Parts: sequence; structure tokens; C-alpha cells
Amino acid sequence: AKLGIDENKIEVIPNGVDIGKYKSKKRDYFKRIGVDGEVLLFVGQPTRRKGWEYFVHAMPQVLEEFPDAKAVFIGYRQDREIERMCRNAGLEKSVRFLGFLPEEKKIEALHSAGVFVLPTLYEGFGIAFIEAMAAGLPLVTTDVAGNREIVEHGKNGILVKPRSGREVAKASIQLLGSRQLRNRISKDNLRKALQYDWKKVAERYLQVYESVIS
Repeated sequence: AKLGIDENKIEVIPNGVDIGKYKSKKRDYFKRIGVDGEVLLFVGQPTRRKGWEYFVHAMPQVLEEFPDAKAVFIGYRQDREIERMCRNAGLEKSVRFLGFLPEEKKIEALHSAGVFVLPTLYEGFGIAFIEAMAAGLPLVTTDVAGNREIVEHGKNGILVKPRSGREVAKASIQLLGSRQLRNRISKDNLRKALQYDWKKVAERYLQVYESVIS
């Protein structure tokens, strides 16, 4: 509207994922590689925008409630700053850096984790959230515009105040402490992820093209 375009002429279509790849995956990935305890999973590059430092700040508080919990980082290039911050916080035994994983291993990791944590400062469209949902994984992320479009607070996970390790810890502890809550959110996420399947997304594109032609 600010650009002088009629809002009625705008159709927003999301990115998609191949939902079929996320079905019937093994849930013991972390046990197989020697990572025990409940896993809080971060997927993505460790840039400031992704809010990884607030995940690190949250871990000491999480460990007070769940001493065996692990923060696991995947899908990233090596970053000495994040590794140094973890060492300085005394988290060497509670953090794992797995780097890039092949897609099948990444999907197994999503199925095997307890909570997906990505406290981003802002996001355009978080495809990582859709991937986590497709694996039935509850989300902890920040209450900012891009995330709010995908994640409904209390239904797909928990939205927290940006730039707050304390809030990330509180939400993570809430999810880790309630199997019932996680199971309910997992079922909701599996259902919601279906609307982002590439087949449905492609159908929406086709409908837009057909409406323009007609």
C-alpha cells in the first residue's frame, strides 16, 4: 500500500518444503553419535541476526533444571566467536557443534531433538521453522514480524521477547518439562506443515496465474 499498489492485487505465497522427506524418520540420531540428554537444536549460520548468543546465554539456566541437556548447533560454518563464548560460559560439556549435515541426517536430527531454538532478531521467511514443524518439533523463537507469520504462540511453540536469554531459557524449560505440551504442539506442527508442502504451494501459484490470465 505504501508503494501505491492496491492491496487487493497482492497475493502472498510462502516457500515450501518436500513434506514427504520428513515422514517415518529415525529418532535416535543423537544417541547414535554419542550425544545424550534432551537436545535443544539450533539450525543455521551463527550470524548476529540469528540470535545464537541468546541461546548460549539461556543454557546455564536450562542446565539448572535439566543438567543433561545439550545445545546442538548444525548447518553452520565454523565460528570461533560462538565457540569461545561457550567455553567462557563453562558450557564445553553441554554444547555440540556438528557443522553442516547432509539433508537426510539433518532431518533425522530434527526428528530426534526435543526443542528447536532460533531466537532471531528478524526474519523474512524462516524456512528452518517449516522444516522443524514438518518433523513435529516444537519451536522457541522470537516475537518478531517474520516469525509471527509462521509461528502461533502456544500452538506451534513459544514466542519470546527478542534479545533475552532469560526468556529463551524460560520457554525451553517449559517445553522440556512437559511431555504433554510437546506432544500437543508436535501434532499441531505436523498438521500446519502440510500447508507448506510444495504441491500445495505450487497449486497456489497456478491459481494466481490462472486468475491473471482470466
